[in-house]
Amino acid sequence: MPCKKQWLFNAGCAALYLSLAAAHAHAQPVPQQYPGNLSQMPAIPQTYDMPNWSQTATGFYSLALNPAASGAFLPLMQFVDGAGGQPVEFGLPAYVQSSGTYNLQSTQALTDMGMVLGATMNGLNMASYSTGNGTTPINYVSLLGEFFDSNLASGVFGNNIHSADPQLTAWYTLFPDILAQSISDRYPTQAGLATMANDTANSWSQAVGNFATSSGYNFNYTGFNFSTMQPTYNGSWKEPDMASGIAWLEYSAYLRSGNPAYLQTAKDAMSYLVSLPASSNPSYEVLAPFGTLAAAEMNATAGTNYPVDKLLAWNFSNYDPNRPGWGVEAANWGGQDVSGLVGQVTSPSSTIGGYAFYMETATQMMALAPVVKYDPQYAVALGRWMLNAANAMRLFYGNYAPNQSNPGWSQQSLVSYEGLKYQLNTSTQPLLATGDASAPSTDFGLYGAVYVGVLGSMIRTTNVSGILQFNLDVTNSPLARGVSTPTFLFYNPYSSAMTVDINVGTDPVNIFDSVLNSYIAMNVRGNTSFDLAGGSAAVLSYIPVTAVPDVAPMTSLAAACAFGLLLVRRRRM
Repeated sequence: MPCKKQWLFNAGCAALYLSLAAAHAHAQPVPQQYPGNLSQMPAIPQTYDMPNWSQTATGFYSLALNPAASGAFLPLMQFVDGAGGQPVEFGLPAYVQSSGTYNLQSTQALTDMGMVLGATMNGLNMASYSTGNGTTPINYVSLLGEFFDSNLASGVFGNNIHSADPQLTAWYTLFPDILAQSISDRYPTQAGLATMANDTANSWSQAVGNFATSSGYNFNYTGFNFSTMQPTYNGSWKEPDMASGIAWLEYSAYLRSGNPAYLQTAKDAMSYLVSLPASSNPSYEVLAPFGTLAAAEMNATAGTNYPVDKLLAWNFSNYDPNRPGWGVEAANWGGQDVSGLVGQVTSPSSTIGGYAFYMETATQMMALAPVVKYDPQYAVALGRWMLNAANAMRLFYGNYAPNQSNPGWSQQSLVSYEGLKYQLNTSTQPLLATGDASAPSTDFGLYGAVYVGVLGSMIRTTNVSGILQFNLDVTNSPLARGVSTPTFLFYNPYSSAMTVDINVGTDPVNIFDSVLNSYIAMNVRGNTSFDLAGGSAAVLSYIPVTAVPDVAPMTSLAAACAFGLLLVRRRRM
């Protein structure tokens, strides 16, 4: 049921709810699935020590956004001022480095856009942010235009300032485009960024036709050259997961504009992914999880039937044939559980060693957490993964790492290292928080650290140690989720049932569990609790009592309507 004109959800939802009302009394729990290696991860890490991710994120953004910060390697933020002393460019280095050695022109969209998006997820208004003490607020959102290259097709964002095309590698262009779209969706009144985001969608919509063959679409290339409007292969590697990034980007643009051309482009890109055999994983870097989210969203709101199970299995399987040895860890390194981390999962020196990365893990969590809202059959598996990943990600920080390459920095509890190595270079290499930086930089990787906002906004601990509350809305595009009822994932890693305390807010709500396909509480407010069976998960939506209370979202399509405040329509900005 596609969105039409100015409405995200239409009156067809009402008929669907009426048709499902009678079936509600006979609803059955949703059977759970474990794609890829998700079943190989521990139910709960043996080395469990969950950080306060909200506190870490708050501290990081306060530090990173303060141009007056003092101390070793500080400040992190730098500006280029224009007329009147107002900044016209800003930037963070990819790695923390000695003050005065950073060339602002080498700043990267991965870092700057990631910071703006992560800080926004954590409640900061990045269109008018001030460090306080009477400083003039800065519109960081408008400054992101420095990464837009208007000379290519209709224009695209790239990872370098005003230059996207020379890299000719898909993810270095598409991921900034995804970030720009995500930020624009959260700042609908920022017309400049909105125009550039739409131009990006136009550019990729034009590009996709050049991947067409007589038998369908072929994205098995390294990238796309917008100067020649042709796919490219650099002779070394291919990035067919660009189809995943394009599908998400174009569907998001469709939700923004209602332009059917964007919807068709999203379907064209998705048709390639559908055509691939399960054994041909297109994953290369960052983009594949966004195709999984796009498939789940489109199934729920556009009437498609894409194989989310196959796409999700790719996200948790070896990246063969495009990046052999890469995937998601399901291992213990040197006595520390590292399951859930994304990166190199095999090592020339060891059967269990590897090299895991902060950015890749955080962005995969950003993309895949909302999938559970559309497809609760993955609630237990993804709940287990995110519990393991959130716990293991503490090891990227110097105050948790057993070993680190740049010890002693006072900010090591707020700024993460780029990666974690274990028996990668030698069979005796200990678990080490480190990176690939070269002098004068440190291995503290700001290009990844900026995504701490994913964890800080999504994860809250509960009264039961090991049971987390995952916010399934905060990393999803506002346009995709509509006017959403708050929805949260809870996963119980223990064999016995647990009583979990929650706060549903001041207004009375009915609590619907999409896993049980049933309401578990009616007309409650404030502090309450629910029982969660051992080894199970709950996907709880807090539905206002003023909505239809006796009808449950029992299919993915119905769920999509429920997440639009049931029968309430939403006007797109």
